Amino acid sequence: MRPLLGVWRDEILAYLAERNLEPIKDPSNQDVAFLRNSVRHELIPSLEEYNPKVRQAIWNTANVLREDFSILESSFGDAWQECFLEKGSDFIGFNIDRLKKQPVGIQRYIFRGAMALVMPDTREIDYGLIRNAIDFLNSSPRTGECELTEMVYILKEYQYLWVYSKDAKLPDSAWPQFKSKNAIEIEIPGKLNLNEKWMMEAVNIRNEDISQDQVLSNQNPFRVFIDVSKVKPPLVIRNRRPGDRIKPLGMKGKSMKLAHFMVNQKIPRRARENWPLVCDSEEILWVPGYCSSHISRVSEKTKNIIELNLIKGDGS
Repeated sequence: MRPLLGVWRDEILAYLAERNLEPIKDPSNQDVAFLRNSVRHELIPSLEEYNPKVRQAIWNTANVLREDFSILESSFGDAWQECFLEKGSDFIGFNIDRLKKQPVGIQRYIFRGAMALVMPDTREIDYGLIRNAIDFLNSSPRTGECELTEMVYILKEYQYLWVYSKDAKLPDSAWPQFKSKNAIEIEIPGKLNLNEKWMMEAVNIRNEDISQDQVLSNQNPFRVFIDVSKVKPPLVIRNRRPGDRIKPLGMKGKSMKLAHFMVNQKIPRRARENWPLVCDSEEILWVPGYCSSHISRVSEKTKNIIELNLIKGDGS
C-alpha cells in the first residue's frame, strides 16, 4: 500500500475495507534504515507523546505554507524577470545592481533557481551554498570569481553576475568585440560588421552642417566626432596591442597605458582583449563606449568631421 498525499492512512484502509480489498504491503516500508521510514515509525510516534495531534498540526502547517508560497511565488517571478539578463544550457546571467537591491529572501530564491539550472544534482543546493553566493554578491570589489562547488562558479563583472558550470563558455555579445587578428580600414562613408551583433557606421560631415554644441552635447558613448585634419591615415579598427597608450579627452594631451585605462573604466577583463579600437597610423582615437582622444577632438577651427557610430543589432 502506497501513501496518497492529502489522504489519511485510516481513510485508505476504510475505503479498501468497504470494497473487501486486501492491501498489498511492501516490507521495505518497515525498514527504519530508510529515512522516510524512520520518520514515519520512530520520529512521529515520539512527537505524538508530546502532542497527540502532531500529525494534524504538521498537515495544517503544510497547507498554510503551500498557500502562502503561492502568493510569494508571484513576487519571486517578478524579481527574477527584473534581474534576469540571459541564459544558456550551462550559465545564467543577472544584473548585479538589481539583484543586490532585492531582499535576502528573494536573493536566496534567485540563486537557488540559478543553481538548479546549472547543477547536475540539485541535492547539493543547501543553505550554506546559497549563503556563500549571497555573501559573494554583496562583497567588494565588483569583480571576481567564487567557486561554489567543484563544478559551479559565480563571476562578477561590474554590472553582470554569472552563475555557471565549470566548462561553460560565457557570452560576450553584451559588449562590442572585434576578434580579427588584423586591423581593417574604415571606409568613409561606409559600414563595417565587427561580428554578428555589432556594426560600425562612418559618415563625413561638413562643419557647417553640425554645430559645436551638438558635438559637445553628444551623450551617446557609442558615437564619436573626429576632426578629419587631425587623422593620420589610414583610419582603422583593431583590437589592443602590447604597449598601447591613449591620450583621453580632458587630459590635455597626457597619455596613459591603455591597460590602465581599461581597468579604470571597469571594462570587464574578458572583454578587454578584443575590445574594438579606432586608430590612425599613430594614435588610438576612440575607445567605443568610453572615451575619444584629445588629439582628434573637434574644435571651432574644424572644417570636416567624421562621425562614427557603433551600433548593436539583434543578431538576426
